[in-house]
Amino acid sequence: MKSNLAIVVQSCDKYDDLWNGFYTLFFRYWKNCSYPIYHITETKTCSYPGVITINTQNVTTWSDMLKYGLEKIKEDYVLYLLEDYFLIKPIDETRIEKAVEIVKKENAACLRLVPVPGPDRDFKDYTDIGEISKNSAYSLSTQASIWNKNILENFILKGETGWQFENQGSQRAKNISEVFLGIKSHSKTVETGNYPYTYCCTAVYKGKWMREAIDLCKKENITINTTIRPIETRFENFYRHNYSKSPQIIKQILDIVKSKL
Repeated sequence: MKSNLAIVVQSCDKYDDLWNGFYTLFFRYWKNCSYPIYHITETKTCSYPGVITINTQNVTTWSDMLKYGLEKIKEDYVLYLLEDYFLIKPIDETRIEKAVEIVKKENAACLRLVPVPGPDRDFKDYTDIGEISKNSAYSLSTQASIWNKNILENFILKGETGWQFENQGSQRAKNISEVFLGIKSHSKTVETGNYPYTYCCTAVYKGKWMREAIDLCKKENITINTTIRPIETRFENFYRHNYSKSPQIIKQILDIVKSKL
């Protein structure tokens, strides 16, 4: 018997150019998905078979839209996704079911299905799942995760952006007793791993198509409209991948180049 799980895809009208890529890959790699799929956006209809659109109308802030959407869903657990989490590997529903059962059994707030970031300590006798410390950066994340819906709803504060939810929500997470769990890392990148929900992480960054997403769509024969949003430059791609791990002198050089572009 399938668990009481719903798939929730949070989006907005101005990101509707991503929907074709997201759902084409979703249904290509998750054939015969047996869970209800809810798509949250303001006014537009997501017209893909099996997808239930939840229109928030005048409710337009990130947190308010999510709370509005969750209130319309009867399931007790949700797999939370964003519209630019483009699947790249087949889904095995038994792994999703196992993740939900662990959340239930351990009375967890959530279980992150990709290590972005991953857990920082072991948890009980699990070999592939660890605990995400409440004191760690991004203990709360909008990456693909199985959530106890009631706990997720309680974390949402009116008027927050997704970034504020992750940062300020990570501080609020310290005040609850439920554990935060996550899949342990076993690869250099999410894309090269084999996680319960393995996806291009992510397709859009700061409003621009990431070059990896463009390459993925070409490989998968998916047409995307690059006139609506630009593609990141090669320098932007290099900067994003290398800045944080570079020595200080290289960071200074990269910053100078970036300031002149």
